[in-house]
Amino acid sequence: MIHRTRAALLLAGLTVLASAAIALGHAELVVSDPPDGGTVETPYTLTATFDEPLEPNSSIVIQDAGGDEVAAGGADPNDATVLVAELAELPAGEYRARWTATSADGHSERGTFTFTVAAPPTPSPSPTDTPAVSPAPTPPAATPSPTPEPSPTVAPTPIQDGEPTVGANDVLLALLLAAVAIGGVILYVFLRGRR
Repeated sequence: MIHRTRAALLLAGLTVLASAAIALGHAELVVSDPPDGGTVETPYTLTATFDEPLEPNSSIVIQDAGGDEVAAGGADPNDATVLVAELAELPAGEYRARWTATSADGHSERGTFTFTVAAPPTPSPSPTDTPAVSPAPTPPAATPSPTPEPSPTVAPTPIQDGEPTVGANDVLLALLLAAVAIGGVILYVFLRGRR
């Protein structure tokens, strides 16, 4: 009788642990460069860093405002937690990075972040650009101040493309169901022992 009780409690405990492990085993975006809403000048190396290593089929696609793909990338060969895409020189405007992160358990998470490509700075005239004969010296053009580096914070916008996401409520529900199951087993063993 005691062996059955222990076995039932052990099985219920393992069920709770397995539910929690499944719920927490998905890769989450930690930081992106540029951050969501940031501004960059191209060419640029875009990165998205996750909280766990990604599978090789993870990817990142960069689209312009019209939805056309302008660049794509995948897992960084030097760091499995990072997706990387090389941006060539792009026209000024808004762009969207769409990422798919597949973790070791095979589950894929998807999300996006947006950024702006700034217009390239206007070059100041060089001495070879000035005419040979000039009535008066031309004052040098003011150099534009560099775009400040964005801070490494991100607020990703998850995309629901048919993939379920797991949140805190799902974990709590799994734990509650496991607790009910454990209580039922204990009640069954107790009532059976009274016969």
